[in-house]
Order: sequence, then C-alpha cells, then structure tokens
Amino acid sequence: MPSIKSAISKGHFQTAQPRVKLTQDDLMMWQMRARISMTLALIIDASASTRHFLQVIAHTLALLYRDAYRKKDKLGLVVLKDTKAQIVIHPTRNYQLVLGSLVRIEPSGWTPLASGLDKAHNILREELRREREMIPCAVLVSDCYPEPLTHKYKNIFDEPAYQEVLKAANIYKREKIPIVVINPYHDLSDDKSNSGTKLGLMIANISQGKYFGVPKQEAEQFIHGRPSQNLIRRYAQKIGGLFDEVKLDTFQTYKIAGLSQEDQTKRQVQ
Repeated sequence: MPSIKSAISKGHFQTAQPRVKLTQDDLMMWQMRARISMTLALIIDASASTRHFLQVIAHTLALLYRDAYRKKDKLGLVVLKDTKAQIVIHPTRNYQLVLGSLVRIEPSGWTPLASGLDKAHNILREELRREREMIPCAVLVSDCYPEPLTHKYKNIFDEPAYQEVLKAANIYKREKIPIVVINPYHDLSDDKSNSGTKLGLMIANISQGKYFGVPKQEAEQFIHGRPSQNLIRRYAQKIGGLFDEVKLDTFQTYKIAGLSQEDQTKRQVQ
C-alpha cells in the first residue's frame, strides 16, 4: 500500500486504464530501527600517574549522558587498587552514581592491570547473559604499567604481569569484546619510558578496540598544571567519539533488502 500511494502521488498511473505503474523510486519497505544499548565497564587506574585525568573522564560521561538516547546504556566501574582490582559499581543506568564514585577514588601505588581486565570481563559477560542485544565494551584508563614486577627479565614484556595482561586481551578478542584504551601519558620517545604506551597499543589492537593517547606535552598540563576547561572539553569530546565508533563497529547490522551498506550503517546507531 505505501508503494501504491507513492506512485499515485507522483502521477505514475494511467487514466485510460485503472492501472498504477510502479517505478523503482516508488518502492517502499518497512525498516527496522534498532536502539541497541551499550554497557561500558570502566577500568580506572588509581595510581598517581593516572588519577589526574579522571576529571576528563567525568566530563566525558557528563557530556555523553545528557542526551536522551544514551539513557539505555549502562556503566560499571572497576578500580585498580592495591594488589587486586575491585568492582566498585556493577553496570547501572545511574551514571550520576558512577560520576560520584570517580570523584571519591583514592590514589593507590599499585596497578594490578590483569586483575582489572578480568573483573571487567566478568561483569560484561554477566550483562550479556541478561541482555543479548547489548554491545559490551571495556574502557581502560591507565598509562599501562602493570604490577607487580619481578625484575628478573631483560625484556619487560616477558614479565608475568605483562604476559597476564596480554592473555586477558586475547580473551576479549575471542569473545569479541573491544577494549578502549585511554592513556593519559602517551610517550614513544625512548625505549625506557614507552613500555606502557606499547602495551596500551597492544591491548587495543589485540582486542580490536580503540586507543587514545594524550601526547606527553599536553599530559604535563594535567599532571603539573591546571588544564583549561577548553582542553578538558576537547578531550572529552574526542573520547566520547571513540565510544560511538565502537558502537558502530560492533553493531550487528539488520539486513534490509534493497538498502545499500552505507544506508544500513546510517541506521546502526539511533
């Protein structure tokens, strides 16, 4: 019926015979519009080297969740503290609760990175059991220097702490859960100081996620100075864009006959 109405409105009919002539432009079809929710498991490194960047993460969440279409998404919070990671908040739609917890995070000298990835993986799997039509994603905010170290290996990537992190990243890859790595101190200037940056890039690549690094020069503004609101807002917008990219990349498209891949992609995120 919609196709016939379209043809008549465009004058595609014959007056001599009661016949409507349909053209390609007249064809109409039902389209399924999906509002797929996303669950983000935030893994926050509470070490002094990362804690200064939490204001940007808080601002990112405030920007994202002011929009109504984000209200179906969930947030969980895992904190790297002492020798083991702690699940502070299980996934919830109350993002204000997560924001409040971010502000109250106490600094810790340890970075049990593998433990944090394991904890986040557990809560994301639990959410998938409850809601299959959900996009899971881990968000790691860390300069990616896992501890403890044995100092027994010439190559730091042979350290058990590093190997456990890579093992966890491969589990995410196998289960198609991307990891967005946000490194507040991106530095590839020399071999002595770049193992964290290299590991962060490896985590993102292995899990088929995303990597976002704050250049060393601008990172110093967050650590030693008072970053401007414009700088905080700029980074918050960039990080928020990453989350939308992940949503697009992992969404299982609905196959709608007659639509191009480009048109289907436009319908992926509502």
